[in-house]
Amino acid sequence: MTFFNISALREAIDPPGLVFGTDVLRNVENLRVPVCSKSYIRGEVLENEFDPTTVEWQNGATFPGAVGRPFDCTVHSIEEISAEPEVRKPKFEIQLAFDANESATKNFEAGDSFYVICPNAEMDVEFLLARLNLTSKANLQYKFTVHEDSGKTVPSYIPTICSIRHILTYCLDIRRVPGRPVIRALAEYCSDPKERRRLLELCSVDGVREFQQHVQSASISVIDLLIHFESCSPPIERLVEILPRLLPRAYTVASWDLYAKNRFRFVVSLMKTTRIKARSSPRRLV
Repeated sequence: MTFFNISALREAIDPPGLVFGTDVLRNVENLRVPVCSKSYIRGEVLENEFDPTTVEWQNGATFPGAVGRPFDCTVHSIEEISAEPEVRKPKFEIQLAFDANESATKNFEAGDSFYVICPNAEMDVEFLLARLNLTSKANLQYKFTVHEDSGKTVPSYIPTICSIRHILTYCLDIRRVPGRPVIRALAEYCSDPKERRRLLELCSVDGVREFQQHVQSASISVIDLLIHFESCSPPIERLVEILPRLLPRAYTVASWDLYAKNRFRFVVSLMKTTRIKARSSPRRLV
């Protein structure tokens, strides 16, 4: 009976892409890679379960450009309003409902902009928890501090005591395309030398074209990287350090307060991207 090395077989037959680079890049002996940032956050699991009602959204940290405090909304309705049934970017009217007594919404007019922020998808969060072996302690209180000699502080949008699930759901952008410094940091947590080498290639000066083609243009996320680089297992503290903050997006109101005292109407276009081999799922962008 003959046994095959599946990884070596994939490397031999797969075209250059996210996981396997070109022969030219693989033959570069001294890659020019960015200096890896030093880890400075410490984490400690506590005994009690975390109560999410004890903290504000992102620890009450101010959002860039915001002039008021966040307030809760619910999706009242979503209706397609495209003139044609089959269009590349169909248009939808989204109505968000809020408390009629919310002071931040008084006397708004059509054309005003509001920032909208949504939690990360539960499916994505559950994947990360399982992938990084964090499910068993996902709901427990988790205390974040910094190394005394680091000269840094825990990011203002991270509650000092919260839970890993809360962090991944409300605080970190886990779908944004990672930059080269993020990939450089992830390379340090690969136990497979080949996977570490490939991540170093993608973040190197020598591999900038492959980074642009297989990461940036392909809209690859950290989730996609963790799917394809199976030996990569960064701790939650490192993700807090390297992943960007989950931020809101501005949308222009298409209604006014006389239309409905407690609802906003937005008109958005939905752009669908086709699924590619390296991406875990199709993307829908508004």
